[in-house]
Amino acid sequence: MPAPDYPTLYEFERLISATLAGVFNDANILPKSIVDAPEFQKDRPRVEVYVTPGAAMGHYILDAQSTRRENGWHGALSLKAVTWPEITVHSAYVAAVRNVAATLDRLDLTTASVPLLYHEITRVVTAGTTPHTDPAAGEYDTQLHYNFIFAILPDAWPGGLFQG
Repeated sequence: MPAPDYPTLYEFERLISATLAGVFNDANILPKSIVDAPEFQKDRPRVEVYVTPGAAMGHYILDAQSTRRENGWHGALSLKAVTWPEITVHSAYVAAVRNVAATLDRLDLTTASVPLLYHEITRVVTAGTTPHTDPAAGEYDTQLHYNFIFAILPDAWPGGLFQG
């Protein structure tokens, strides 16, 4: 499905975050992302989804106007699992988040409850975990870090690809 315009294709953070939050929601894990209102970002337990696009991969396509455009990027995904300060609850919640994350590069995200219509995630690799306990603040949190590779789907380019 073609995107309505070129700028939409470059809204990586918003589009990918919303889809991944939907994947966690479908797994009965309460997600929060940059698209949520701040007053709803403090529920517990929750997983906060942060997507950071990184360097381009040097893959290019020619769009319908024969303009060379980058078509693949590295990215960083951070999943912050937040629970009440109870270690057994927190440990189980982190494991549930990790279990969903383990399948992200094998899911058909075009059919997710919040579909990723213009991009594909082709690889997700664990990059480490940062636990943090703060009982005085009333929560434990663990950051699960991942590196991923994503691209714009070939049929998402407005006007299609160069046919010359």
